[in-house]
Amino acid sequence: MENKNEKVDLTLVDLKNLLIILDYAANNGLFKGWETMKNVISLRERLDSFIRANEKYENMNTNTGTVTEEKSKESSVKLDKSRRKK
Repeated sequence: MENKNEKVDLTLVDLKNLLIILDYAANNGLFKGWETMKNVISLRERLDSFIRANEKYENMNTNTGTVTEEKSKESSVKLDKSRRKK
């Protein structure tokens, strides 16, 4: 296992790639059963919403020339909270 003090970076590109993997797997029948597909669809929708919301924010910061670390922390918190809602 990795050192717990190491920072783990997860970018919007990583999340977009995850969407591509989910779509590919779903289109090729790799998820079995309706309950599993409902969970995959729900996860995909939440992931897509998260990406879109954060892309808008990144675009605003790119246009103004400022990037804040605080927003990236908020994004991580949102992601963590969505995992706990189950």
